[in-house]
Amino acid sequence: MCVFGIILGVATLLLDDKVPGTKQFLNETNLIIMQVINILMKAFPMAIVYWMVLGGIQLRFPKRLISQLLWFFVTALAGFVIMLFVVHAGVYLFVVRKNPFTFYKKISPAIILALGTASSAITLPVTIDSMEKNVKLPESITRFVLPLGMNVHMNGFALYYPMVILFVAQMHGMDVGLQHMFILTIMTLVMSVAIPAISSGGAVIVTFVAFCASIGIENPLDVLAYTTTADWIMSRLRTATNVIGDCFVAAIVAKHCVASTPQNEGLV
Repeated sequence: MCVFGIILGVATLLLDDKVPGTKQFLNETNLIIMQVINILMKAFPMAIVYWMVLGGIQLRFPKRLISQLLWFFVTALAGFVIMLFVVHAGVYLFVVRKNPFTFYKKISPAIILALGTASSAITLPVTIDSMEKNVKLPESITRFVLPLGMNVHMNGFALYYPMVILFVAQMHGMDVGLQHMFILTIMTLVMSVAIPAISSGGAVIVTFVAFCASIGIENPLDVLAYTTTADWIMSRLRTATNVIGDCFVAAIVAKHCVASTPQNEGLV
């Protein structure tokens, strides 16, 4: 269908004024589809509320879910803190031998934008600008490592999604063994590359369901409906973790690749 759509669009553009009826039909169809999407987007918040209420009525363990949900969010926040201030900072301190908190200060514009937009793609120009002007990395590093990392280096995603799936498995009373952890690891590696670097690109419920299905969890929506309620903040933390991780990787690559060049003397 995608190939057919591309061929149809190119053929219509080439024929131009010879097929005014087809062009008008396609334009009107596009307007109708966009209007349908706008209606669905306006109804989406209320639909989520109804879905959550229905799920809460059908749940056999609402009190247990609420307490476990609070613990889950606390654990997720602790995971992000450890990733940002222990793992990232520790590796940077060990490899680059500079103060990681000074580095955080220099890339703060990118961090703030990542928290505000929840999109690595939108943050990328500011990330590159901060790394070149504040950290003093050469363009040969920033213009290659950062765009590549935006697409394939999603450590925030890799941290949060397995936590959600393990929480769902726990709430369903499922024993998670080594084989499940192996499958979950492979799924995380594959999906972290496939997920788009846009706002809430990885927060689609279908993605969560695919993760659950990979380890044999049936009908996970009763719990997923509640974990997604706080995804507006979790997606921002994931994006900030992704962006900060990309910046650290760029600094480490610069340390090893261009450590003897004048452009890298100010690397922190």
